[in-house]
Amino acid sequence: MKEHESKLANVLFRVVCLLTFFFLVVGNCGCSQSISSDYRLEVFKDPSGDRDIARIMEVPDIYDSTKRAVNLSGAMNEVLGFRMDIQADGLVELSVGDFSSPDERLITGNTKVYRIHRVEVPGWPGWHIRTIEPKRREPSVADVLVPVDAPRGGLPQETTDGKKIELWFDVRIPKGTLPGSYVAPVKVFVDGELADRVDLSLEVWPFVLPEVGDPDILVDVDQQKLFFNHVTLDGKPHGPARILEGSPVRSQLQGVLSSTMRMLQEHGLNPQLPYLYPVTKIGGDGNLEVNWDDYDKVVSGYIDGSSYSNRIASAILEIPFDESFPRPPRYGAVSSPLHSRLLNEYFGNAARHFAEKGWLQRSYVSIPCEYADMEGSRELLEHYAYIAKRADSRLRIMSGLPPQDLSLWGWYDFHYANQNDYVDIWTPRAQFYDFTAISEDFGSIPAWGLDRPPFSGSVDIASPAICTQVIPWQAKAAKASILHLGVANDWKKPIAGALSPQECIDHRADILLYPGSYFGLSEPVASIRLKRLRRGIQEISYLRLLQARGKGYIASTISQALVKRFGADVYDSSFMDGKLHCWVEDPALWENAKWIIADELLAAVDNRRISKEDALPTTIRWRRFIEAACSVDIEVVGARARPAEVRISDGVKIECNVRITNNQRIPLSGRVSFGNYPGVWNTDRGNQRINGIEPGQSASVTLTATTPSLTWDENGHCEFIVHYEDDSGAVDDCRGRLSHIVAQGSGSPVVIDGDLSDWASGVGNHASDFQLICGPGSGQAGALPVNRTHCFSRIHDDKVYLGFRCDTDREVNDFNVRGTTEVSPDGIPMTGECVEILLDPVNSCTRSAGDLYRIVISPSTVFWERGVSMDPPVGAKRPWPVAIRHACRKYDGFWTAELEIPLSSFPQEYRNGRIWGINFTRFDQARSEYSNWSGAVGYVYDPLRLGNLSIP
Repeated sequence: MKEHESKLANVLFRVVCLLTFFFLVVGNCGCSQSISSDYRLEVFKDPSGDRDIARIMEVPDIYDSTKRAVNLSGAMNEVLGFRMDIQADGLVELSVGDFSSPDERLITGNTKVYRIHRVEVPGWPGWHIRTIEPKRREPSVADVLVPVDAPRGGLPQETTDGKKIELWFDVRIPKGTLPGSYVAPVKVFVDGELADRVDLSLEVWPFVLPEVGDPDILVDVDQQKLFFNHVTLDGKPHGPARILEGSPVRSQLQGVLSSTMRMLQEHGLNPQLPYLYPVTKIGGDGNLEVNWDDYDKVVSGYIDGSSYSNRIASAILEIPFDESFPRPPRYGAVSSPLHSRLLNEYFGNAARHFAEKGWLQRSYVSIPCEYADMEGSRELLEHYAYIAKRADSRLRIMSGLPPQDLSLWGWYDFHYANQNDYVDIWTPRAQFYDFTAISEDFGSIPAWGLDRPPFSGSVDIASPAICTQVIPWQAKAAKASILHLGVANDWKKPIAGALSPQECIDHRADILLYPGSYFGLSEPVASIRLKRLRRGIQEISYLRLLQARGKGYIASTISQALVKRFGADVYDSSFMDGKLHCWVEDPALWENAKWIIADELLAAVDNRRISKEDALPTTIRWRRFIEAACSVDIEVVGARARPAEVRISDGVKIECNVRITNNQRIPLSGRVSFGNYPGVWNTDRGNQRINGIEPGQSASVTLTATTPSLTWDENGHCEFIVHYEDDSGAVDDCRGRLSHIVAQGSGSPVVIDGDLSDWASGVGNHASDFQLICGPGSGQAGALPVNRTHCFSRIHDDKVYLGFRCDTDREVNDFNVRGTTEVSPDGIPMTGECVEILLDPVNSCTRSAGDLYRIVISPSTVFWERGVSMDPPVGAKRPWPVAIRHACRKYDGFWTAELEIPLSSFPQEYRNGRIWGINFTRFDQARSEYSNWSGAVGYVYDPLRLGNLSIP
């Protein structure tokens, strides 16, 4: 019995030991057993790239879930950002310790944690619809960064039902940090108990990122809107135009302005106060008196750098001036003699004052301009610039007007005027930035203003991450000295309570800051888009390090591989039509570029000879990067048909326009041919050679074929393959689409009543299978709209009839028809829900939108024009005297339309026995999807990209 009890006691002792060991291990893992099994933690980079590409490139993973470690690497004076998502059921809190090295060196206070809040995209801008497929859209965007210790919106935070808490970490590597490895603990608590411990593993590289940016990136701060949203006086929002010495809330005004300027400067930007004016008044002698005292007290510390932690002075600053300051006479014009005299006195006074302060050489006067009124803006430039230069010839004039003759790129009725004598700094927005044109103005400074894709990146809330990160790279590639971002805080004045982030985004989608008052703070909070800008700026600093170490050729190669074209180099058929895919869009390739640069810099710092074995990983990374980023793009721009002789009965000639774009580093030559096509095609001229395409350039070739008669499928398409083989033997194929329908003869006229029941589909008169305009290429799969559109064509008694059925997932009565005939500057109809018919009876295949006949029909209205209404104009607008009969009907889940177009409204010689150019487009308002029948990508108002309509 005693022996049995002894054995039992021994077993119990072992069980107790095992349990003790188990709990010790669990305790060391940092997880409490009382925590819900719903707990999850994810760590990832922003932006996240394609995992397959990242693996091929051998880019290190940021998170090792086995070791519970976040792997960070960077240079001194760099800020590393990453995201962490926590899913739990309970009250979540967080603590972050100091970084320590194995030899007990410390980095303290260098980690900031923010809770991410989301905002909804208020609407998809035209450039987004044109360039980004709907499947890549993010209607709810993680963007607002609230410090975790904020009174509201931070941590701790209660979570239930599997909801995530999204966090952003900023890890700063201070200058002076010794290179090596450091670790900091991050502890997650749920309901007061330790749920997890993750280590931040930091590798500090032995080099320092440059402090000053190149080029200089300017951002404006509207101090009055800043004050209105953070300062109250007598319980009301308080927003003085200036910070007055006697203001009872002066310290609050100074505090919010100081924190805002520092935040922007710490992210690599040069913040300015262009709306802060000196005090002016008309003296008793009728002369202008200017008091700069209050202005100087506000701006001096920012201009000389003493108000910033890094003590870096502003590289450039704007002298306060616009059309409202100095204030024009109450009953006089801006160009009146009285106002001109006051301006002369003001500019002279400003020049003297800035010269006394030592600021004049880095200052400028910005002349307002409006692209919608080009002639008026030119007159204002000459007027203001003349007065400013006459007041003091040292004043530098900045103008945002285009420096080049845009009539050469399709701007109809553009009257070019050489204004080089008036301008010292050219800063057009990116769409009109032409470095060659600016460089012809000897001594002028090239600069540009932020625009939108494809001409530049964007900080719009709808922008994909790389679309923002690429902006500093574009500034560098543009060879510009200055980039102007716009206003960081263009908010509304609050009426009742603090403005929410959503209200701010609804007001202006490209703000970089949000009012912190909504979260109980006395200063603004940053956006993730601001962090992405900072990342791009730091990457440019890496390039500068390479150049400083004699490896500028590497920096240039990487830059050209990632940023392929920019500004006016993007133009295709016109200044309004930009080529797509102008920069690498996969974040994994951008991350790989940083590691390539780091490898080169580490080798330079070590100052040692690298063996072939050590160099092999870097060589492989280089090769894979170049193969992935420096591709050859082949696309079918358009496929058109025309009678081989006089009539269609004589046979048909097919002309396929193919464009080859060389994104490689060496010139490109090769052959283009039809690879797969219907057997009835005779392709004697379907094989063409292209020679010497320079890096970054494109070349076009026309393949031709003849056929006794066209064949097409039930949707009106004939697909074929274009084959490209370069001289090295590398091959690539592209799918093309020849779209064609025939106006089927009808024994009786069509009743125009919106009822399509009498539209039996005949042989070849049905057009469908529309492609999204943002698709990857003509005829490519994966670019289909959600809702289908069907078109039918008939002809009777010298009249062409078109019928449409448009599926929709919204009640048709809910559509908001905007009542405008115009196309947006991005080439998207502004009418709302509609179908467009684009006609080119002459079938000349020009590249001008002015050669098109355009009809737009919506569920409630119709209009037509010859040419296309755009502002600025592309091509001529001419009268089209025609009476088009039409009718529409609304059904559950779709709407219909019918049109009758008399052939007599077109030139006699093109009415019968001919092939017209034609395309149908559909703007699905409910889904913001823009699609077209011919498969045109990016832009539909180029006649070369139309489909084909046979008129018997």
